[in-house]
Amino acid sequence: MNNLGPFRFAPASTPATSANSFRFSVAGLGVLGKDQFTDPATKAVAHAIGRAAHLFYAAPDDSNLLPVRLFARSVGPAIHPAYAGGIVYHDFSGMSLARRRLLIDWRHGDAIGYFESYQLVPGVGLYLDGMLEVVGDNEELARQVATEMAKGVPHEASIETDRFPAVEEVGEFSTGRVNGLTVRGPCAIVRKWVLHGVAVCPYGSDSATQSVLAGAGA
Repeated sequence: MNNLGPFRFAPASTPATSANSFRFSVAGLGVLGKDQFTDPATKAVAHAIGRAAHLFYAAPDDSNLLPVRLFARSVGPAIHPAYAGGIVYHDFSGMSLARRRLLIDWRHGDAIGYFESYQLVPGVGLYLDGMLEVVGDNEELARQVATEMAKGVPHEASIETDRFPAVEEVGEFSTGRVNGLTVRGPCAIVRKWVLHGVAVCPYGSDSATQSVLAGAGA
């Protein structure tokens, strides 16, 4: 119960007891729940943010961890001068993760958190759910980013992938299919790629992206 990450509570009785339960609404996420759970054996306390029925993120002390949701990549184009026509699409059917827990950083630089779960929404794109860590070496930076988000300062996102993905080039006057879309060249389609992390940034190559606080932080 003290390890941060997604886990499920059984709908029936569990070893943990809940107190201080309340619910709140977050734009784009619907109604969420927050509970404080106490393990009767160890007396350890975990704060949890509900994301779905019986699904929570939890930590021994949530004061140093802020839930964040990143719309990390849309199904549409991104600007990248390294690819044909300066336009690139990422095929979500060919995406894999480098590991279970991946890095969230600031402008592809200093680490400010991590994510462990993702959601692919057909016709929309890739969502990542994670935590900003307002503790440790980059505490002030993470807190500054979180404060800006809380005040409504817009932030985008930028994915970090492997250096040598499988790329299909679509020539001029040609078309290709990706993520249910028909796209016209010149452009490139990244068919197989590994997601290594994501950066919160003022401007991403995909202008449709967004980084926001979730849960109580929002």
